[in-house]
Amino acid sequence: MRKTALTLLAAIATAGLAAPAAAAGDVTIEIDITGLDVNNEQDLAEIQARIERAARSACRRNSSASDVFGRARTICREELIALATEEVEELRQLELARAQEDTIAMR
Repeated sequence: MRKTALTLLAAIATAGLAAPAAAAGDVTIEIDITGLDVNNEQDLAEIQARIERAARSACRRNSSASDVFGRARTICREELIALATEEVEELRQLELARAQEDTIAMR
């Protein structure tokens, strides 16, 4: 598989509770999936784990002291994970389509 990295951006400032977490700007995460196959279940689980770790870390770094109950951090993390998972699914569909095109071209 060719080298692929996902760069994700969450616009968490739209939710009122998330505004404190977004005070420093939008929260971004980058996950390197080099060598991982998005169509392999084990690799997909590793990608998901990387997404969750990166989202947790990014949202923790960008949370404010006023986020006493961690609500903004939770919203931030959930949105980043949802966006990243969506991008991985799009990449997975692209890879499947390419594989089908290669199969047809070989006939």
